[in-house]
Amino acid sequence: MSDVAKHYENLLARHYSWMVGTAFDAKVAEQQALLEELGVHGEGLAIDLGCGPGYQAVALARLGYAPVRAMDSSEALLNELANNSKDLPIERVHATFAA
Repeated sequence: MSDVAKHYENLLARHYSWMVGTAFDAKVAEQQALLEELGVHGEGLAIDLGCGPGYQAVALARLGYAPVRAMDSSEALLNELANNSKDLPIERVHATFAA
């Protein structure tokens, strides 16, 4: 594992949601409003690369995309997404990203 990946998993992932400074549902609502303002809505597959805890993935699922494939290198953040996504059609993918 690279130093960057270790830093992300061992430090940033544990504090990511806290650093955002707002509750999960409030951040999802903000992202959903932004996507709606940009005219994003639909159906079919959507991919969220580097999804973190899944703010955009949940917003995309609420806008009608299914499935939403949420990819991140942090298992901890993908677990946070699982806890917050309830019954939404979100597929979590643990992935590594090359530089």
